[in-house]
Amino acid sequence: MAEALRTAIRLSEQDAPVIIHGPAGSGKGLLARGIHYASRRGQEPFVELDCSSLPDDVLTVELFGDVARGPDGATGILTLAGRGTALLRQIQDLGSALQMRLARALANGTEARVFVSSKTSARELLSGGGIIPELAEQLGSERLRVPALTERERDLVVIANEVLLDYGLSRREPPKELAPETVDALLGHAWPGNVRELLHTVTAAAELSAGSVITPEDLVIRVRQASRSAASTHSIDIPDGGASLEWIAEEAVRLTLEMTGGNKSAASRILEISRPTLLKKLRNLEAREEAE
Repeated sequence: MAEALRTAIRLSEQDAPVIIHGPAGSGKGLLARGIHYASRRGQEPFVELDCSSLPDDVLTVELFGDVARGPDGATGILTLAGRGTALLRQIQDLGSALQMRLARALANGTEARVFVSSKTSARELLSGGGIIPELAEQLGSERLRVPALTERERDLVVIANEVLLDYGLSRREPPKELAPETVDALLGHAWPGNVRELLHTVTAAAELSAGSVITPEDLVIRVRQASRSAASTHSIDIPDGGASLEWIAEEAVRLTLEMTGGNKSAASRILEISRPTLLKKLRNLEAREEAE
C-alpha cells in the first residue's frame, strides 16, 4: 500500500487522467477522492458514475447530458464535474461506441480531470479490449494499482481502528477497542470483499458488542468461517419416512450450536433468526429428544 500512496501523492500534483485498478472493494474510490482533494482541484466537485449499472442509452445521458432537450435537458457528469474530477467506475462495462465518444471528448479537451477505475488489471484492460485503443491513448500512461487488503496487513488494523473512532464519534461515545485475539481473527480472515467488507464487519461488531472491547464473538466473519468449515462436516440425516419442516429446523439449530461451540448469539446470526426463536426451537428439540 505504501507504493500506492506514493503514487497517489504524485498523481495529486498532476492533471493527467488516471487508470485506477484493483480488486473489488479494495478502496479505489477512496484513493481517487484522496487524489482529488489533495490536488489543486480539491475545492471543485468530485463526481462519479458506475458504468456497470446502467444501459447504454441512460449512460449516454449520464455522461454527456441530454443535448436534444436543450436547456431543460439533463447535465452530463463531465459538465457537472466542472473543473473538478469525474470518476468512471468499471470502465470496461462502457460500450465501445460510448468509449469512442468519451475518447473524442478527451481529445477535444474537458475542464474536468477524468479517472477511470476497474477491478480488472490495467494490463488486461488494454490487452483484452476492456478499453478501446482510442480511449487508451487519451487516458495516457498514468496507472494506480490498489492492492487487495490481504497484501496490506498493517493497514487492516489501522483502518479497523479508524472505523471504531468514527463509530464512537457519531454516537458521542469513547471508541471501542479491539481485543488482541480479535486482531488475530481479523488478520486471519481472507477478506474477499477487501476494504468494503472490513468496514461493514467492524461496524457490525461495534453494534453487536455489549462492552467497550470487541471480542472475536462479536465478529460476523468468525460465524461465516465456522459456517463454511462446518458445511463439509455436518449434515442433517432425514429419516426414511421423511420429516416435517419443524423437525428439520430443530436439527439445524442443534448442528449450528455444535459448530459455534454453544454460542447462541452466533447460531442465531448464522440461521438468521432471532435469539428467542432459536431458544424456542432448542426447547422443542430438547423435549423431543427426552421423549425419544
